[in-house]
Amino acid sequence: MDILSNYIPANTGLDAFKKSVKRMPVLPSSHADGNSENTDIKKVAKEMEALFIHELIKVMRRASGSASSEEHGLGKDTYMDLFDMELSKVMSERGVGLQKSLEDFLNKKIDEHAKVNKNIDEK
Repeated sequence: MDILSNYIPANTGLDAFKKSVKRMPVLPSSHADGNSENTDIKKVAKEMEALFIHELIKVMRRASGSASSEEHGLGKDTYMDLFDMELSKVMSERGVGLQKSLEDFLNKKIDEHAKVNKNIDEK
């Protein structure tokens, strides 16, 4: 019995909704195959960390006033943005501590989805 059944009467379409819910796609869990390192999750976490670092660098440049468009032309702004992207990739290679937290979060969400899929299959 799920929580919604306690609050919504059976004749309101909840049963039809439950039957129409299709199985969510199952993503490979790092725990499912016994492999503690899932390369896809590691790659996504590393890319997200690089994006975070890039945004951080952009905000720092804006706050310091070194990226004002009055002083620089479009070419220099484009170059600085490309430089910042590469800098963020290098910094994410060494890590700033966000990647591990993202990996743990993504693994947890994948496991939750797997449990939901298992519950749907059992019904």
